[in-house]
Amino acid sequence: MRVFIVATKAVHRKVLFDRVEAMGHDVVGMARALFEVERRMERLDPPDAFLTDHMLPDGFGSAIAEIVPSTPILAILPRRMELTEDERLLYAGVIQRPFDPMTLMASLEAMSLWTETGSDHNFGDS
Repeated sequence: MRVFIVATKAVHRKVLFDRVEAMGHDVVGMARALFEVERRMERLDPPDAFLTDHMLPDGFGSAIAEIVPSTPILAILPRRMELTEDERLLYAGVIQRPFDPMTLMASLEAMSLWTETGSDHNFGDS
């Protein structure tokens, strides 16, 4: 699976990069804001999925759907943050920081299955 990571902090991008690669998937791009996603997507084929912070410096992670429609987006939230029901519908799933390695791996595996089957259900919810 080809994954694009969008996280504001470099340490979070590094953790996600290491976990995605360890699972045998390819990280095809990384960014820290929506404008960087938009710029990079001009030169890249769409990834199979995005892992993104919900809150980015220049908007919300769900806005990626406007840049790359039909690509599943897995939201990353701080532990104590909750999404509204409407916000949850914008994402294929949700994982929370700090990253629990077992939960993160399970969520990424579920995302892999989700993209392969085209399922429309959420996964990785905490």
